[in-house]
Amino acid sequence: LSSCSQNHAESSDKLVERLNSQIKSESFEQIYNEADEMAKNLTPKEEFLEKMTSAVNKIKEIDESFSWQKDEMVLLSNGDIATDLYFVYRKVEKNGKKLDITTTVAYHTFSPKFFDLCVSPSESSPAADSVCVTNALRKI
Repeated sequence: LSSCSQNHAESSDKLVERLNSQIKSESFEQIYNEADEMAKNLTPKEEFLEKMTSAVNKIKEIDESFSWQKDEMVLLSNGDIATDLYFVYRKVEKNGKKLDITTTVAYHTFSPKFFDLCVSPSESSPAADSVCVTNALRKI
């Protein structure tokens, strides 16, 4: 990895661990307030809070402790240089059920900002809808 990619990886991992802590304490408004401006502009606060609650409930169904693990099936977190976005992959699994959690981190400013969180059932889990917390990835 280049030093820039390595720095993005380390900064993004730290942001994701902080996000995990904020989710555990249900600090959803704080997450919204600290999010990237583009994501906030495309997602009204009430919609964000509803979607975050839905995503968290899906995670709680499998793992109430929010013990996110790096997804070893995805070898590297990766970025999109054109949009200054970086993707971090985590998972929760228990009793044969698994959810894939993708956190998108924006680097539109000098410091990383939360951009989106998507929770998706893995192929081996029973069918359920995916939830993305912001509208940003669908509108850029």
